[in-house]
Amino acid sequence: CATREARVRLGSALVRAGLRDGRVRAALTTMLADDPIEAAGLLAGHGDADALPDVSAALDRLALPPPGPGELRRCEEIVALAQATLALRGNLTAEQRTKFERAYSRSDELWACGGPEVDEFVARAPELVRGTESPGA
Repeated sequence: CATREARVRLGSALVRAGLRDGRVRAALTTMLADDPIEAAGLLAGHGDADALPDVSAALDRLALPPPGPGELRRCEEIVALAQATLALRGNLTAEQRTKFERAYSRSDELWACGGPEVDEFVARAPELVRGTESPGA
């Protein structure tokens, strides 16, 4: 697919169709590098535990971000990957659990404070957050 939105829509359709096929899992895991939040949700929804090594590796690649631009997005990526691991009945390593807990806590703080970081995150979020209907529809 040419765009992120098209990949998300296709992935969502595959998950909703309930197809249990290694090709579906492979298609969803390819999304991990470009869009960890969406990929994590789709993989958790797909429910294929064979995706656990890919989800775990994606979580391991992400470091806790320094304060500043992009911090909320990275924290949300870490949280989504950790939650997908648990949804797939996997276990977090001690390092992953610590990373998850810190990212979750910091994300909660950032959402509570609001401001430009939250506005930017919501503006870049998929249609599921903003709503799929256009104004006036």
